Amino acid sequence: VPQAPWLPSSCSFLGLPECFHLLLEELDGGGPIPVGLCGESIGGSAVTTVIQVLTSIPSLPQIQAQVLIYPLVNFVNVQLPPHQQSKNVTFLTRLCKYLATDLSWKDAMLTGALVPPDKITAPGGHWSTRVMAVLWLLLLAGLPTFLLGVFVWVVIQNFPTSKFPSTLKHPAKLWFMHCFVQYLISLGKILENLRICALPSFLQCAQSLLPLKKDPNVLVMDMYFGAVPVRFLKPKELFPKLRRAIIFYHGGGAIFGSLDCYHGLCSFLARESDSAVLMVGYRKLPGYHHPIIFNDCLNATIYFLKNLESFGVDPSRVVLCGESIGGSTVATVMQVLTSIPSLPQIRAQVLIYPLVNSVNFQLPSHQQSKNVPFLTRDMLFMFMCKYLAIDLSWKDAMLAGAIIPLDKWKKYKKWLSYDNISRRFWSQDIQLESFGPFDEAAYLETQHVWSVEISPVLADDKIISQFPQTLLVSCENDILRDDALLYKKRLEDQGVPVTWCHVEDGFHGCTILFDKKCLSFPCSRKVVNAVIGYIKGI
Repeated sequence: VPQAPWLPSSCSFLGLPECFHLLLEELDGGGPIPVGLCGESIGGSAVTTVIQVLTSIPSLPQIQAQVLIYPLVNFVNVQLPPHQQSKNVTFLTRLCKYLATDLSWKDAMLTGALVPPDKITAPGGHWSTRVMAVLWLLLLAGLPTFLLGVFVWVVIQNFPTSKFPSTLKHPAKLWFMHCFVQYLISLGKILENLRICALPSFLQCAQSLLPLKKDPNVLVMDMYFGAVPVRFLKPKELFPKLRRAIIFYHGGGAIFGSLDCYHGLCSFLARESDSAVLMVGYRKLPGYHHPIIFNDCLNATIYFLKNLESFGVDPSRVVLCGESIGGSTVATVMQVLTSIPSLPQIRAQVLIYPLVNSVNFQLPSHQQSKNVPFLTRDMLFMFMCKYLAIDLSWKDAMLAGAIIPLDKWKKYKKWLSYDNISRRFWSQDIQLESFGPFDEAAYLETQHVWSVEISPVLADDKIISQFPQTLLVSCENDILRDDALLYKKRLEDQGVPVTWCHVEDGFHGCTILFDKKCLSFPCSRKVVNAVIGYIKGI
């Protein structure tokens, strides 16, 4: 058989059929004689390839046996144990010469970089692929049972602890939705503990499966202000004048919430109030922590205010609006905007159940609604600690007030104490404020909660007195109800005009459900109608 280096690799294989033609001629004159093929090393490889051809030629004698002596039958995977154990053998160099392959590709062959992904998963592939397929099938077979078990566990865990005040309407529906959210959080924690994906990533992936509700009467434009994704919405109907604008910061505790999630709400705001709406899609966990939300919202707002004419917006009628953590961000962004006189002044701000105090967690609403869906105390601390990069082990110290130095409490008590909450919001089982012994270690780990970017209720009087007219929305069954009440008093003490909307049957997060049909609640529509009515009066 011709050999390298003068002839290509296929020559040794192509020369073999000539031998079998001679064999055929010799066997023509005699009876049936058993014929076997035998090969050693690359000869053994040749036996396997020749057999493939001979099986398709019925006129040739049938091969009775094949003998392969340490053959080479795999040129693809050179990461098998023998290849690693005997790696000093010049096998690959000889192979490259025989196959006329440049030796520069040797490293790529060793790492498997020449193997396309579709070849790895092809039917009949390497045995390890088939084993993994079987394991995945077994996993998928047990997955429904596992998922059902987790859901049952969540229901059993939440049933005795969940609290549903008499003012809440449709408590059964709310409890089921709360259990489903807790179910997703539990699955996310399992995946996070297994190091498969982060809890926020899983929750955001699940949220992305929600359908996007589009309004044919609203024009939508997606764009970026620097690194910040934004969405601009306005009614398609022509408007002879410059439009009012709403800059909207969505909620979600730095984990939930997105431009798509709040698209239905903002489309409704744009259409019903005949306003342009700029949604700010700030970056969130797990890749970003405080102060990314504040920075993204501030930068997007400043850029928008500098370019109002190009968006067809009246500079004298711009409203800042935010829900939950978005409402908190409205309060912090306003502190900066008041110090930039070159920008158009904000006409009004709308804060929907904001978090403006991350210091005192012994307010009446924190005691009364700690187990009321959707935002329980455990969820509040999980979201807050993750975003602020505070270890959850400091939760008890924060609850007990052990992070509050005496000098700071003397300075800020007039703004943070539950004495600022009207007695009509106190239930009979409210415990008096009683802070534990000061824990310096806990204070050092959590001291950034005293910053005005995290607790905007602590901003100076001089800054707050410059704020525009304000709509504050609070819900009776919300753990953050008293934050809104503290901020209301804080603004009124500085002469800021405040319109207060208190929803007796409301709960935290109800606003986003206003257009979810069977999942909507009466309080959802009340909040949205209050916001639209207020904005239309500007």
